[in-house]
Amino acid sequence: MTYRVCILMVAIGLSNIAFAQNAVQGGSRDPQSSAQEATSAQAKSEYIARIRTKIQRFIVLPPNLQGNPEAIFDLVMLPDGHVLTIKVTRPSGNAAYDNAVERAISRAQPLPMPPDPALIKDFRVLILKFRAQD
Repeated sequence: MTYRVCILMVAIGLSNIAFAQNAVQGGSRDPQSSAQEATSAQAKSEYIARIRTKIQRFIVLPPNLQGNPEAIFDLVMLPDGHVLTIKVTRPSGNAAYDNAVERAISRAQPLPMPPDPALIKDFRVLILKFRAQD
């Protein structure tokens, strides 16, 4: 599996790569495991939304920001919601905006994490996209 496919799966909120691979290949799964995976995917997308919302509350946009810059960040998370590393994987082209988002990520800690230990592993590495107008 390529890195781009993994990023796409994280971006659309799929929590189980094997499930996604099976879906892409047209395989069938038993209904019970599919229901569990759907519930898991829903819980993951809910917590990713909570994380993004908390970070966005701390973003202080630079003055005279032009357009709607978009930056993508990789976060390595600890189980308690603290961020171990923050890396800009695709800068927006506006260093002031990128720095503002990075500061917001640092200030928003600890980030909300799911209470289910089975989901924590899905939050070890997060890829988050931020736009100024979101």
